Amino acid sequence: MDAKRYTVTVYVAAPGTVMREFDIHGKEHLTRSVPGHVYYQTDDGEQKRSWGFAPAEHGDIYGPGEPQTNDADTYQDPMYARTLEISKVQFDKLNEFGPNPDRYGFDLTYKDFRNNCVDYTWAALNHAGIQRTDRRFGTAEAKGVDGKLNYLPSHAPGDIRTIRDPMPGSELNKETTNRLPDMAWWQIPLSEAQHRPLIDQGDPFDRLVAAAQTGNDKAFDEVGSDYLQSYEGQDFLQTGLEHNHQQALAEQMLAQQQQQQQDQQQQDQQQQDQQQAPSMAMAM
Repeated sequence: MDAKRYTVTVYVAAPGTVMREFDIHGKEHLTRSVPGHVYYQTDDGEQKRSWGFAPAEHGDIYGPGEPQTNDADTYQDPMYARTLEISKVQFDKLNEFGPNPDRYGFDLTYKDFRNNCVDYTWAALNHAGIQRTDRRFGTAEAKGVDGKLNYLPSHAPGDIRTIRDPMPGSELNKETTNRLPDMAWWQIPLSEAQHRPLIDQGDPFDRLVAAAQTGNDKAFDEVGSDYLQSYEGQDFLQTGLEHNHQQALAEQMLAQQQQQQQDQQQQDQQQQDQQQAPSMAMAM
């Protein structure tokens, strides 16, 4: 009999969450998340494995995406976490999906609101038979539903709470919440409570979310263009560009340091070879 017990924890990080990262020299760098993030971590009591999804090119909201393996260490004090005890079969399915989501039908194109970390996490959960529940008007019982309901990371806790415990009554089942982090004013729409009561047709951000819900890519692109021309969109874009610029500078400096180290190692090796050459000649 398998004595191990297995859990999955689903995390939600709000915009502004502190991110703790290390360079190749082990130096710590603290930054803040711009849009927030959703990811999960499996645990069998011996090993924890973290899985998430992000753009392959940092800051690129439309382009190739790739699985992430260190989100649980990177994001500090996420706003919400729910831990569920699960079966070994579910545990294995979550870990087989994590590094190779495309094998199970997940699109590796990171696509702003439409295909992002929220979609990845729900796809992984669904692959393991873990669903959110939905009760439509006139139905007696909530039913399991695949896929996401909300589009932004910080809107996800309400949906995650509707998941039925795979192991009801387990003491391993728990929820954790933390206060929202400090954030810029333009990040506030990204962190407002889910199911905003009214959609303001004059507000570019609300129109952007509504367009995403229709699944019409052309309409989304048109609304997105309008949003980026608004004051709010311009601030959002400028902040993103500045963040990418700083990231590029950091990567450039790191590459220069690595090249300098390689050059120094080559010089040291050449000097060592030159010093050894006379000794070898005398020995002959």
